[in-house]
Amino acid sequence: MFACRRCWLGLVLIAACCTSSAATARAAEPRTILDAIPKEAGFALVVGDPRLLIRTILELRAVQDASALPAVREALDGTATRRAFQFLKFLERETGEQWPTLLNKVAGNGVALSIGYGPGGKTDATLLVLKGQDEAAVAKVFDLLVRAVEAERSRQGVTEPLKRTNHGGADGVEIDKEFLVARLGDTLFASNKSKSLQAAIDLANRKAGCESLNTLASIAEAKHLLPKNPLGWFWLDLTMLKSTKESKDFFEATRKDLFQTLLFGTTADCVRRADFVAGALAREKEGVRFAVRLPAGRDGFPPEFALHAPPQGKPGSLALLEPPGVLYSQSFYLDLATLWSQRDKLINAEVRKQFEKGEKDLAKVLPGLKIGEILNASGAYHRFVVVNLDKIPYTREPGQKLPGFGYAASTRDPTFGKSVEALIRGGGFLVSLSQGIKLIEQTHEGVKLFGYRFPEDRELADDEANIRFNFEPTFAIVDDQFIAGSTIEVAKKLVTEVRRTAKSSSTPQLWRAKAYAAAGAEALAAAPEATITDTMLRQAITLAEAKQQVEQLGDYLRTLGTFEMDLDEPATRWNFDLMWRFK
Repeated sequence: MFACRRCWLGLVLIAACCTSSAATARAAEPRTILDAIPKEAGFALVVGDPRLLIRTILELRAVQDASALPAVREALDGTATRRAFQFLKFLERETGEQWPTLLNKVAGNGVALSIGYGPGGKTDATLLVLKGQDEAAVAKVFDLLVRAVEAERSRQGVTEPLKRTNHGGADGVEIDKEFLVARLGDTLFASNKSKSLQAAIDLANRKAGCESLNTLASIAEAKHLLPKNPLGWFWLDLTMLKSTKESKDFFEATRKDLFQTLLFGTTADCVRRADFVAGALAREKEGVRFAVRLPAGRDGFPPEFALHAPPQGKPGSLALLEPPGVLYSQSFYLDLATLWSQRDKLINAEVRKQFEKGEKDLAKVLPGLKIGEILNASGAYHRFVVVNLDKIPYTREPGQKLPGFGYAASTRDPTFGKSVEALIRGGGFLVSLSQGIKLIEQTHEGVKLFGYRFPEDRELADDEANIRFNFEPTFAIVDDQFIAGSTIEVAKKLVTEVRRTAKSSSTPQLWRAKAYAAAGAEALAAAPEATITDTMLRQAITLAEAKQQVEQLGDYLRTLGTFEMDLDEPATRWNFDLMWRFK
């Protein structure tokens, strides 16, 4: 019996030790900055390591070189910026620390900004939390902040002293009715609402019954969807925002308006089904990435949204066209055949009647051509480019020089090219009767090009600036692709590019785009007049100074590399990425 009691006593002691160890472990669990944000927040912006974020930004060559630009120097010399730097120097002088070390001590464990939403989706409580690594430094900076505010109030003639407060052991100051600050240990708080400040301090004190934003499942899911180790990230709760009348009207409008459906129908549908949206900024080996994620993808699309999403196993978009002088290139998926076959669901009755009327009117001018047949023969892959022109297409110069534009679309049936050519030729004939445009035909790399030129011996009342002399619309069929160029030069470049990329690997992204900063610099150098004039007027400087600044801007643009964007909608999520790829 005694032995048995000893066994029970041992078990009880072991259980007590385990319980004590578990409690100790819970108490010692590492707490993140989100543990200080109340669960009721609808938005959070988080920077885990502010010093790393600032250092990463300041070390970018583009940021360093930008400081030499006159416009940037002017902004840095503004009153608000000067006062901010003066206050920073004040903190360094009073604490005896340089700002990188001071920032680490005061906010090294994170900074978070949260916003709460009230009825109707209106912003309610805003809360800023800074969690430091050195309690003494945090306390000193808090006192210096209060001193600085008091000095500023005195300078403005305010004699009433600041109201001191206490929130759960936290020293607080009421700057005004909508600006409250407090400190508890190594954490600083600022809010526009007393209840928000109190809730954050209760969380810091681990008051029973208080829950933080970190307890939400959607926060964990957001972190999983976003790039690892971001410099900063955000989370926005969509559930309450979507309950507002404005949101409901928006989602209803996107299903009724053809233009909105074509532009972002599937994105709007993903937002409608998602509980949150999250985004992050991350430094990568080749550049900087900004990513946005939604936890809803194509699995929930209605059948008619095959308009934007290809069948399983099919590519999302074709390779980008990158001819010489390319400024911007875009590739995307848009199945117009589905638009026609699902028109009862995608197009409202009024617009459908307009389509039907247009088809009848077209048949009167060009018998045998039907809109439905043209759309069914068209392909789902589209590519668009903007390029710098090697030369102006006319001897007469336009008042405003524009870059060239090009378009390439895949086809399902050879009849598409023939139908579109007949349509363009028929339309060109009608325009030639009133405007005098002339048909032009050439052959390039075995491909027949046809287009139109404007006459240079007449004036047009509707084009006093001669903008038309930027264009000589040109078209061709290249294998299974229909192409259109704003000039013959652009069309020839497209012929070469379409064939060059025919065997290039496609990608799963449904929409891709790329902008080329160096080509932007060339475009600026080719037509600097508008920028020079704007610079002169804005800064009140001489023509020579303005020209020098524009040249300096062009040199800066050449160092920026490229900006790449892509949109993808896999089965269970929506992805958008903007990548700044360094030169």
